[in-house]
Amino acid sequence: MCQTIEQDGKIFKMQQENLPEDFREVTSCSHIFCEEDGARHFKKSHTCPACETVLGGKFAILKVDLELSEHNKAMALAGQNPVTIMEICTKALSFWMYQNHQERLYNEYIAMRAKEKTTQMEQYYEQIISSTQAELKFQTNEQEETKASLKEVSDRLLKKDLQFQKLEANDVRSVKKNSNKHKKLR
Repeated sequence: MCQTIEQDGKIFKMQQENLPEDFREVTSCSHIFCEEDGARHFKKSHTCPACETVLGGKFAILKVDLELSEHNKAMALAGQNPVTIMEICTKALSFWMYQNHQERLYNEYIAMRAKEKTTQMEQYYEQIISSTQAELKFQTNEQEETKASLKEVSDRLLKKDLQFQKLEANDVRSVKKNSNKHKKLR
């Protein structure tokens, strides 16, 4: 199965490494697809899904066995003259280099997307941290104000309590004085 990615509004399917399938669909425009996706697409259309090239002719789309047996390898170019063999090898190497180039571009694209996502996540979490720090600062200031207000109220309460105790002490003295006066009068 191919891996699907979207870039600039176009959908691309990239061949994944080490797939269990031995066969691939290869186009004359140097694109390769897994057998399943290639067969599904080429039943509907004879255009390359990667570059939209019209694929006409008998050999525009080939099913290629990537796991050739030793016998098939020995027979593939048997009977061909050296010039033809070199042409085939040159085209095969060119195709292989193109595929490696495409894979490198794909990996660069994936790395770029990962970097963009990482940057977005960093910005998101920096905003959360900044917001949390602002909230913490606000709560700390509010707590300090509440402590100051509580201390002020506590100090006033202590003053009032002392005043009350003085009044009570004065009251007790007055009552004792009055009581003593009352005893004397008796």
